[in-house]
This record gives sequence, structure tokens and C-alpha cells, in this order.
Amino acid sequence: MKILVTGGAGFIGSHVTKLLLDRGYQVVVLDNLSHGFVENVDPRAKLTVGDIRDRKKTKEALKGIEAVIHMAGLISVPESVADPVKYCDNNVLGAVNLLECMKDAGVKKIIFSSSACVYGTSDKLPIKEAVLQARMINSQPWPKSQSPFIGKESKSVILSILMIWRKPILMFWVFPVLTFLTLVPKRGLRLKTWWMRFLKLSATKCRLPI
Repeated sequence: MKILVTGGAGFIGSHVTKLLLDRGYQVVVLDNLSHGFVENVDPRAKLTVGDIRDRKKTKEALKGIEAVIHMAGLISVPESVADPVKYCDNNVLGAVNLLECMKDAGVKKIIFSSSACVYGTSDKLPIKEAVLQARMINSQPWPKSQSPFIGKESKSVILSILMIWRKPILMFWVFPVLTFLTLVPKRGLRLKTWWMRFLKLSATKCRLPI
């Protein structure tokens, strides 16, 4: 089986790559080397230097691929607060571009790697499974009632991304701008109700569960 590891030149990505190779998988690494290093990549893997936002490079890396492990995300919480547009561009639009290229290439399997930051900090290691969900909710930077990505509403957001990724005007302008405004409590409270109604309506029209 041939697997693409995005962000495979990073610390965790390089270890995932090595583990896959040790278990007999063929591995292609796609990394823009903004935070990773060539020397981290196991020589048994094929390295494609490129960005997940670059359709040409992403399609090139996906040739012959059967599954993707997506780890090419920006992870700094302080930086994401200071520069949310940068994080939306890479983590949201980059992921959507990857998914669209996977669709075109007929790749149907993906493992998405999130960040341990969503679990908050702990005085005891390792963190046990039983406390993970509570930590995720408690680590939100604003109250649950103000967050559009908690509970049932999160399904609407995800389903809307899947529905509109083929519409460039919506995907690359309307969706990111409105989502960004929704994620900033002081600016987004007025937009939240309207935007969440749009997301739910989108999912409903596609006959998808909310």
C-alpha cells in the first residue's frame, strides 16, 4: 500500500513515516519545509517538496497513492490568535485543496491529525482517554455558547465544507471570510446566527444529517 504523509518532514510526521516504512508500506512525503527538515525524512521515502495549497504539487504527490495521513497543519496557538488568516489559509483552505485533489485522484482514505493543544495542559502524563473530551471543551478560548464548532453545529460546518469545495467563489472568499468573522467573538456574534442558519440549510438541502 502506498501512503502520502503530508508534513512528513516534521518531528511527528517523520516518525510516522519511519513507522510506516518499517511495517512495509511505501511512503511519499509532501512537505514545504517551512517547519520540517529534509534530514528528518527517511531515505526510503520519496520526498516531494511542495505545499498542500499548490494543486500541481499535491496532484503530483498523489500519483499512485491509496491513502493519506494529513499532518501538514500549523499548530501554534498564540500565532493562530495573532494571525488567524494565515492559519485559515493553510489549515482550512489547504486541507480543502488536499481533499479536492484526493477526489480527483480517486483517493478515498485519509487520516487527519489534529493538535494535542485541543486537550489542554495536564499535571499528569500520559493523559488518559477518559479526560480528553472534557479537556477539549474546557480548552476553548471562548464560552461553548459562542463557539460554532461545538456539538451538533460542528457537523454542519464540516458538511458545508464538503458541499461547497467545488464552488471557487464560495470556497475561497465567502466561506473563509464569514467563518473567520464567526470565530472572532466580538466581531462574529452578529454574524453567527445568520451563518449557522446558512450552514444548516446547506446540509439540509444536500439531505445530510445535522
